[in-house]
Amino acid sequence: LAGAAAGLAGSNRYNAAAVALIPFALAVIGVLRWKLDRRVGAAAWIAVPLLFLGGSPQILRDFGGFWNDFQRIFSAYSVGDINAVQTTPYGMLFEYRYIVIVALGIPAALLTGIGAAVLARRAGCNRLVIGLLALYVIPYSLVVLRTAIPAHADQLQLPVIPVFALLTGVGAAALARIGALRRVRAAIPVLLVLSPLLFTVPVVTRFAGTDTRLLMSAWITANVPEGARIHLDGSYNVPLDQGRYQVTQSYGGELPSLETLCAADYVVLSDAWYHDIARAGEIINAEYRATAQTHLDLLDRTLIEIARIPRPALVGNDMLIHTASSWHDPGLIVYAVPDCALASANGG
Repeated sequence: LAGAAAGLAGSNRYNAAAVALIPFALAVIGVLRWKLDRRVGAAAWIAVPLLFLGGSPQILRDFGGFWNDFQRIFSAYSVGDINAVQTTPYGMLFEYRYIVIVALGIPAALLTGIGAAVLARRAGCNRLVIGLLALYVIPYSLVVLRTAIPAHADQLQLPVIPVFALLTGVGAAALARIGALRRVRAAIPVLLVLSPLLFTVPVVTRFAGTDTRLLMSAWITANVPEGARIHLDGSYNVPLDQGRYQVTQSYGGELPSLETLCAADYVVLSDAWYHDIARAGEIINAEYRATAQTHLDLLDRTLIEIARIPRPALVGNDMLIHTASSWHDPGLIVYAVPDCALASANGG
C-alpha cells in the first residue's frame, strides 16, 4: 500500500515520487532483518512505477513531451523563474520555516527533534532507521527544498513530512513516558493536532463553499450584456462563456497597458498574482512590488468599479508559500471602461 501511495503521489506531482524511497528502504529492511516475504517486498517496489504510470499514462504515449516538461519544471525550481522576479538562493530556509509553522506546527516540530534524539541514542535497528531517514531527508533538502522559487513550492515538502511525522510520534511517546507529565500527557496529541488545524480548517471550509470566481461569473452573466468585450487582468481569473462574450486575458506579470484595457468594455481583475507579489517582500524587491501596485492604482484611477468580491480572510493569507490562500478564492473586481480619451487623460 505504501508503494502504491508513493506511485500515485508521483503521478500527481513528479517530485513527490521521492517519497518512494521510504517504502523502498523499508521493504529492504523488512526482507533482510524482519524476515518479510520477498514477494511482499518486491510488490512494494513494483507498485511504485506501476501506479505512477497508471496515474500518468501520457508519459508512455509521449515520453518526449514528458521529458521536456520535466526539464522545464526542474529548471524553474532549481534555477529560478524566467525573469528572476521570485528567485532566491535561500529557498530551503523558507521551506523549513513553513514546515515548522504550518505543515507540522511548532509543538510537533519540537517533538521531531526529541524523536530523532531518542532513536539516535538507542542501539541496533533504531539507529539504522534514523540513519536511513537522514540519508533520505538531508539530500532531498539540499537538492529539492533548496528551490530557487519557494513562493510556489509548498508541494515540494510533501515527501519529507511523513518522516517528520514519524519522528514526532516517537518524540510524543517518549514524552508521555515521563512520570512527571503523566497527568497532562493527554494534552500532547491535542497540542500536536491543534496547531496545523488552525491553518487547515479555514481552508477546507472555504473549499466547501462556492469559489469567488464562480460567484463573480454568475454576476457577470446576469449583469453584463451578451457580446461585451471583457479583458481578464491576472491569472486565476473568472471562467466566462466565450460564446457569449469576447474574452481576452493577460496573465501574472504582464501588467496590461491602458491602451490594451481601453480595447475592452469591461475589465475583470483577479488579485491572485498581485496578492502573491505583495506578500513576498522577503524575496521580491520593493521596486517590482511598487510597479505592480502602480498598475492597480491605474485601474482604480481610470476605470469605473461596478462590482467587487473581496478575498476571504484566512489564517496564513499573508504568508509566503501558503498557496492555498493565494490561488483559491481570489479577490475580484469588475470595472467598466469609460471613454478611452477620458481614461487616458485621467491616467496621465
